[in-house]
Amino acid sequence: MNTYKKELLILCTTMLAAAQLNAASVITNQPLSDQPDYRNNSPDASLPTTSSPQDIWRFNNRVQIMTDPDNANIIGTKSSFTDVVNLTSHTAVTSDPDYNITTTTLNSITPNFEVSDFATVAIDDDRLGASTRIDGYYTINLTTTSGTFVATSDIATLLDGSLAGNSTAMRNNVVTAWNTITWDVDPFASGGIIYNDISSLDITFHSELLGANDGTEGRSSWFNFDTNGIEYTAQTIPEPASLALLGLGGFALVARKRRS
Repeated sequence: MNTYKKELLILCTTMLAAAQLNAASVITNQPLSDQPDYRNNSPDASLPTTSSPQDIWRFNNRVQIMTDPDNANIIGTKSSFTDVVNLTSHTAVTSDPDYNITTTTLNSITPNFEVSDFATVAIDDDRLGASTRIDGYYTINLTTTSGTFVATSDIATLLDGSLAGNSTAMRNNVVTAWNTITWDVDPFASGGIIYNDISSLDITFHSELLGANDGTEGRSSWFNFDTNGIEYTAQTIPEPASLALLGLGGFALVARKRRS
């Protein structure tokens, strides 16, 4: 094999390796919430530190949705809290060597809750009255340069008096409902959204008391949960400079061959 053919083979091999190294990186299954595990991390400081008869509140670094038969239970009481998401603080994406706020894209947001995302529901037959019912759902609010997009989950019964003593059944029902979201308009219909085009992103959890807690006084019922079941996929795109330099090297090699 002559020198020219050897150089051409080396160049082609190098360009193939560079192309593989410069392929776009797809980063999947990342928790969307900035505080995905509320059992091990302090929740949003704006959450109250004491509970009303039915409220979402902060207790020992957890988030609880609670109902207490000792207090008056007002049917229709609603509570909510919002987790503001800052994607640029998520190191799983920003530590990628090809991360660039003007080229990296948010490609999808998908719920993937499992029973383990919900702490044990502290209930038993006398703790949770037969008529007790608290429903909950969440919304994802995404604002970009193209507009505001809202995804809404199905509604789940978080505390269900008819299932007193069967916390597994309750959690399974929540998993089924919260793994289904509907966008008012699909923000990803035309592909990924460039990070720099995202103005704001947040998750808001809502609950509503639909059945008063008529269980044993002095024994509250509550439902604890994490938010790491909401996941996203991002994609980083490499700079084309290295491939461009290799391309120039190829042209130079061809030009040398023609001159020789």
